Amino acid sequence: NDITRIINVEDMYDPGTGYVSNTIPFNTAVTGSNQRQILYTPADFTNAQPGFINKVYIKSTSAVVGSVYQNVVIKMGTTSLTAMTTGPWITTGMTTVFSAATHTITSLTGNWIEFTLQTPFLYDNISNFVIEFSHGGFTSGFTISTINTGVGSRSLIGNSGAASVSAVVQLPIFGFTATPLGPCTSPPVVGNATANLSTVCINNSVNLALSSVTNGQGQHYQWQYSADGR
Repeated sequence: NDITRIINVEDMYDPGTGYVSNTIPFNTAVTGSNQRQILYTPADFTNAQPGFINKVYIKSTSAVVGSVYQNVVIKMGTTSLTAMTTGPWITTGMTTVFSAATHTITSLTGNWIEFTLQTPFLYDNISNFVIEFSHGGFTSGFTISTINTGVGSRSLIGNSGAASVSAVVQLPIFGFTATPLGPCTSPPVVGNATANLSTVCINNSVNLALSSVTNGQGQHYQWQYSADGR
């Protein structure tokens, strides 16, 4: 996809001042810091409503013309984290929402660069979420706009294959568009609960998910558990 100008971003984190130009990950070679995970909170998006995020945007601080990126991947997931810490990449709860073997980007300096998600992400306007950007190389890179003061440790940066990466005080300018949730279906379809493990042992984590469910304004799910395994 060739992106020349993005005009309308519905919900964005953009304080309007204090920008710093940053090379990670879109202007860093695949052998370097080619991946970034960013932590955002509902407070970053004051006008956002619950819905399915179908496009995400990152703001460039340099022009790029027809750059071909390889193996571009974007992942998203909700989290209880309030800050990043140096260590391994976050993997629990992360879902691939965009993946392209090649992706062409064109943008003017200061423009929003758009990614249309292949798998929309359910944003509940309550939970913090992590978004991950990574690539496998490019013909020419571009820098992005970040805020580096007063935001806390909100990014992990490093090589996508690294076992341990760095937490930094950086929060990229970011936006998204979302399809609002409609009214609740009555009665709701509860769907199917799934787990990535069939046997769960003490001190081991397990990922739970729901499939074939209905979503609507004001609809919530409460996970139940049993101390005796029943």
